[in-house]
Amino acid sequence: MAIALNAGGATNAASSYYLPLDRVTRALKLLQQGEVVTRGTWQTIFRHVPFDEARQLGLSSTTEASIRRQSGSVLGVLVVDQVLPEGPADGILDVGDILLKINGQYCTTFLALESILDDSIGQSLLVTFQRGGARPVDGHVTVQDLHAISPSRFLEVGHCVIHELSYQQARNMALPVGGVYVAAPGHMLFKADIFESCLIVSLDDIVTPTLDAFVAILQQLPDGSRVSLQYFYSASRHQTETAVVTIDRHWGPMQMYSRSDQDGLWHPTVLPCVPSKPCDVRKESAGASDPPMASSADPKDDVVDASVVATSTGTSAPRTNDSNGAASTYAPPGAASTTRLQVENAVTATHLASLVFVRFDTHLTIDGMSTSCYDGVGYVVNASLGIVLVDKFTVPVSLGDVTVTIAGSLQVPAAIRYVDPIYNATIVQYNPDLVTPGLVSSMHIAHTTAPPDCLRVGASLSFTGLSRNWTVVTATTVVSKVERLPVVDFRVPRFKGSSCQVELMSLDQQIAAARGGVFTDPNDPTAVVALYLAFEDEETTDGRIQAFAFGVPVFWIYDLVNLCQQRDVRLPSTVSWLPVDFGTLGLADARAGFHLAPDMLSALEQCTDDTRQVLTVQKCMTGSQASRQLRSGDFVLAIDGLVVAKSSDVVRSCRGKSSVAVTVWRDRKAVVVPVDMCELSTRGTDRVVLWSGLMLHAPHVAVMQRGLDGRETSGVYVSYRYRGSPADKAGMLQSQFIVQVNDVATPTLDTFLTIVTTLAHDEFVRLRLVDLNARETMITIQPDNHYWPTTDLSYDGNKWSVTTASRSTGVEQSC
Repeated sequence: MAIALNAGGATNAASSYYLPLDRVTRALKLLQQGEVVTRGTWQTIFRHVPFDEARQLGLSSTTEASIRRQSGSVLGVLVVDQVLPEGPADGILDVGDILLKINGQYCTTFLALESILDDSIGQSLLVTFQRGGARPVDGHVTVQDLHAISPSRFLEVGHCVIHELSYQQARNMALPVGGVYVAAPGHMLFKADIFESCLIVSLDDIVTPTLDAFVAILQQLPDGSRVSLQYFYSASRHQTETAVVTIDRHWGPMQMYSRSDQDGLWHPTVLPCVPSKPCDVRKESAGASDPPMASSADPKDDVVDASVVATSTGTSAPRTNDSNGAASTYAPPGAASTTRLQVENAVTATHLASLVFVRFDTHLTIDGMSTSCYDGVGYVVNASLGIVLVDKFTVPVSLGDVTVTIAGSLQVPAAIRYVDPIYNATIVQYNPDLVTPGLVSSMHIAHTTAPPDCLRVGASLSFTGLSRNWTVVTATTVVSKVERLPVVDFRVPRFKGSSCQVELMSLDQQIAAARGGVFTDPNDPTAVVALYLAFEDEETTDGRIQAFAFGVPVFWIYDLVNLCQQRDVRLPSTVSWLPVDFGTLGLADARAGFHLAPDMLSALEQCTDDTRQVLTVQKCMTGSQASRQLRSGDFVLAIDGLVVAKSSDVVRSCRGKSSVAVTVWRDRKAVVVPVDMCELSTRGTDRVVLWSGLMLHAPHVAVMQRGLDGRETSGVYVSYRYRGSPADKAGMLQSQFIVQVNDVATPTLDTFLTIVTTLAHDEFVRLRLVDLNARETMITIQPDNHYWPTTDLSYDGNKWSVTTASRSTGVEQSC
């Protein structure tokens, strides 16, 4: 016969802890009889102490003798260890009180106490206790229903999970039960830099003592509203923090989950909310299609053409008309007049007026992103249209929300227009109607498509930039080195600066305080010759993001910037790229080990005067024509007859071409091979499928750059796996390809969805997986359509649409 359950043990000793079955047996019998299992509480924690310790706390010898006579072999008493604020016993019991009797009967064990509380919900019990050696005193304490203070619902909004503070958490924090507790901060709170669990005090300057009060305020706030939020962390409860939160319901509805005791599931109910702002386009992403970004008739007017404005969701949206028929747009709170940063040097002030801060947030970390929030300095390249260039460390993908901060005091939403698949550049656009005229100015870049002399090693440059807290940073620095980043594959494939094959500038002194800025030639301080851009590196062992900043000559992005500064702007939907990752080898090694021909050596020596190297083929993009024409280890000598020794030579040789003739040194002889350029999308990933806790999409550029065998991959790439999901329980990892489902090939996302949407709920599925090293595995997974329904997010060139299968029937529902 079982008498106890093993409730735990110590790993460093041969000891175990057992739970008596008294309460378990009671609960089982009540369930068998179809009755409710009642649980009572005083919101008070007791601990059992031996009599000798109780005497030190004030237990009299007379009382001890009485307890021993009436309770037999009892070895101690119960002592109050914690009383929760605002609980039933608050103000009656205190820490250190010795519990003697309940309703006149001695109570010295946990079993006796729990039995009384469970059977006395709602009743006021007479409690006798002794405090500090004084005479025993009586008090009345009402028994509270433990189920009533255990959360049976939670709010999901903006991918955050919020519920009442539970009794268990309140015990840990020594706080009253029932406050508004953020159990899992998600996308909406991440955007406000709230990354840990906390308790919310007020929203929109209205106190929120309960979850119902919090929900009532949220329901009256339109999607995209920016309001104040006050909160505190349990570890620093005496310090109230303040943040500005952007209400986010455009990626999913606000819904309340409630527990059902009949089926044991938590069921969601969508909560009604006020409509969005008139100009908001729901479900559209940061990055609409490419409508003409036309300036007004007068290029001096800082006004965007009436056809397109940027909304809080990063989309293009039509203007609305007021009652008089005049064009009007929604200006977010705070879009009032402001002034430029003031410095003594007029040229420096002009450069500062072209610098802004850009913040990017996404709820889906696609394409191998290491986090969901990024920020950095942006460069205004067309002030009349609100066009800003920013590095891809700040805005890495097109799926997300962007805000632009101007002059440190004005924040406006922006849309993602262009994400370069190769170079470290993204274009975003804000609505200049929301900005005070003259507050920003367009960056003036040097007109060059080749490296100028002022960027050679040893040249002096002037720097103007901004720190993260909007402090102006100026310096004079010297170019100490110009070289490419080494080609390194990240553990999880994502955009890498080395893929663009750009020669970057290292400086004699790192401008550590600056988050970004511009470099100018002291002889012509008005023209920008290089930008200070960030490049992401591999994460540290503890998961922290690493980034390094380098000077990037503007000639690498001159064509893009020049296009953005035209009166009528239409950004390209694709870019051409020679799909090859290059390495370098010193000419001395090439001469000695590979017998490179003397005339070739001479041509390479004359090609550049600051380095002696030859470009080598490391790998080609998966599935490209180049992967069939070129071999790893080939020396690239010339492209279309032009000798190449640097990445800049390759770019000049390939500009504007669909195919090139590449001269390579192979098997001790020169060979000319035709190589086709690849057309890569400037939108990036445009479809994402969420299934069983997996984030799936077609393999992005960084994956294809691994040079994998196309026969070993598929169009279903596992970009991310959520913790606690069916996929997590099955042991799946990210950075894998799903090549078969139940022995049926899945070459595309459409094929995959056709198979999985016909599966029954809880039906086990066989998945054949291939990792980045071509290792195959077979696993089984049990989908959970209730908590992890299949969701399809797709971009149609104008907006993102979200389709989610029904939790019970599997029927698709669009929103």
